[in-house]
Amino acid sequence: MRARALQLLARIKGREKYYVAAALKDSSPDLRITGLRIARESKLDVLPYVTALAQDASARVRRECAIALRHNPSPEAPKLWAGLAARYDGQDRWYLEALGIGADRQWDTDLEASAGCPDQ
Repeated sequence: MRARALQLLARIKGREKYYVAAALKDSSPDLRITGLRIARESKLDVLPYVTALAQDASARVRRECAIALRHNPSPEAPKLWAGLAARYDGQDRWYLEALGIGADRQWDTDLEASAGCPDQ
């Protein structure tokens, strides 16, 4: 219910960033995911949000971060993707799928970045 309310509030012109920031600070992984989705739908720069959530305790949030990096042309995106890939535990097939979606059309740069990424 809170996620739906957040989606509606974020449609208020000029308030998108405010509600995204509030969502990313919430204790609920569902609201953090919703905040990241709102940022993508609103065409906001997702890199600061992905950076803030890349170390999130919730694998679901990290999966959404990987998806948010899809087709992102920023030079920082491969490094973020590599960090998310390093946190993959080898068990969560949806996490693996999200990594694949996030690396779409960027495999070379993402894999290069992950080669230099220490295991976490």
